[in-house]
Amino acid sequence: MAWPTNSPEIQHRVFSLLGILTPSPSEHLSVKYRVISNSFNATPRHSALRLPIHTTLLKVAANNGELETLRLSKKDVEHTVKLDRAHLERKICLLSFASLGFAHVGHDLPYSEVASILHIEFSEVEKWAIDVNLLSGKLSQTTQYLRVY
Repeated sequence: MAWPTNSPEIQHRVFSLLGILTPSPSEHLSVKYRVISNSFNATPRHSALRLPIHTTLLKVAANNGELETLRLSKKDVEHTVKLDRAHLERKICLLSFASLGFAHVGHDLPYSEVASILHIEFSEVEKWAIDVNLLSGKLSQTTQYLRVY
C-alpha cells in the first residue's frame, strides 16, 4: 500500500526525520542507515521525497567517511536522481575526489591515483584539482603528487 507522499504532513515528518538524522553524532550508524534505507525503499518511485532521502543517505555516509560502503554505481544514482549525464558524472567525480582527498589528509596523493579514480587523463589532474577548488593542499609538478592538508 502506497502512502500519500504529497501530503504536507507526511512531507513535514519526513523532512523533520532527515533533519534529525543528518547532523546527529556518528554513533549507531547502522541504525541511521537502516532508517534512511527503509524510508527510501518505502517511498514510491515517483515521489519527490526520494531525492532528499537519498541525499541524506549520501550526507551521512560522507560525514562519516563511508561513501565507499554505499557501493553506488553511476547507474544506481541515475535511477534515483534525474540529472543530465554530464552533470551527474561531474557530481560523482566531485564526490570521488572529496572522498579520495579525505582518505589522504596529511599525505601525498599521486596524480596517477586521481586520474584513475576520476577517469581523466593524467595531464588533466592539476587543472582539474585547481578548477574544482575542493581540497586544500599543494600540487607538485616535479613529484606529481598532491599533498593534502
